[in-house]
Amino acid sequence: MVISTNRKMWLTRVAAVAVAGGLFLTLSNLAQLHRATAAPTGQTAPAVAKGLQKAMQKLQDAMNAQSMKMKDILGTHGLGDVIADPALRAKLAPKILPHMQVIIDQFDAFMKSYPKAAGMIRDVKYHELALMDLLGDQSAKKAIVAGQKSSDASVAFSAKLADLEVQWHESGTSTAKQTALLDQIQKLVKADPTNDDLTAVLLGFMQSGPMSPAIGARIKKIVTTELKGPYALALQKQQHAQNAMQGKLTSLKNKPIVINGTQVDGKPFNSAQWKGKVVLVDFWATWCGPCRASLPHVESLYKKFHAKGLDIVSVSNDNSIKALKAFLKAHPKMAWPQLFDAQHPGWSPMAANFGISGIPTQFVIDRHGVLRHIVVGYSPDLAAKLTADIEPLLK
Repeated sequence: MVISTNRKMWLTRVAAVAVAGGLFLTLSNLAQLHRATAAPTGQTAPAVAKGLQKAMQKLQDAMNAQSMKMKDILGTHGLGDVIADPALRAKLAPKILPHMQVIIDQFDAFMKSYPKAAGMIRDVKYHELALMDLLGDQSAKKAIVAGQKSSDASVAFSAKLADLEVQWHESGTSTAKQTALLDQIQKLVKADPTNDDLTAVLLGFMQSGPMSPAIGARIKKIVTTELKGPYALALQKQQHAQNAMQGKLTSLKNKPIVINGTQVDGKPFNSAQWKGKVVLVDFWATWCGPCRASLPHVESLYKKFHAKGLDIVSVSNDNSIKALKAFLKAHPKMAWPQLFDAQHPGWSPMAANFGISGIPTQFVIDRHGVLRHIVVGYSPDLAAKLTADIEPLLK
């Protein structure tokens, strides 16, 4: 499944968006709260719903506060960077984890006060525990192990998904390990194909970093053909639309193409000025894990081939020019033009016009201004393909 314009991981009960290790919760449907909590003796249902709404708002405010503190600690780094880099993890995890523990404490307090609404929070709590485990928190690891042994099937299931999240991140790029984990997921899907928590976990796997094309295709197949929950069905509908866009994208090959826009410094850019050069166009965003994973290879291409006639221009799909500028400042090797449409932050109108529905997507334009190759996604194999696409055009 590609990373599309709507990259929020929403569940049918609660939408949970990971932001710098914190979690913002939004109520999916207030009417659902009325059904989730029965009114105690002496209280009317509206009074209970109002109290629950206030409690949810208090919970969200507390998490927002902790998230802002963590963002200050992380600076230009993403939580994924900290998890992946042992040196960075040793430096920042001890500062981040206390704030994450505050969030867990808030979850527990809420679930104790509103046990019949606990299901709205439980999955998000265990996702947070998985992140803490990956940061090296031993109490979180023990909580996940204990949760899987719970007599409450819902708790055991949430803990199992958290354990699978941890194992997936720890698998690195091992196809064998990822295959074994997907075997486990597939058994869970067969047992409960309408469970949207499984859809969310699989999409999390897909966005966590590089993987083989076969693993990516298997995840996509499970989501688009085997899962039947509301979230999965919505994604399947989106996928049909993306397939139509893919046809539009493919139709661009072997035709002249011009990239024009405004750079982050406000200067205009037009690729026509590079006629006679081979041009790599990188559609990306700082929030995109696979995009960040692809950057060392893109930087190596620039270093190796720039003197031989290769130029690079990036088209950002960031939501904020501030975030983009901060990232570029922290990555000075990205010395090529960066285009950002300040009038339309988020998914770039240029990307949409070309039919691009997922990032990273890379165009390779020959010396005559003709689009010769399109590479979608990132993996070591795709990186090798990109190099192989570029080298003959330089000759």
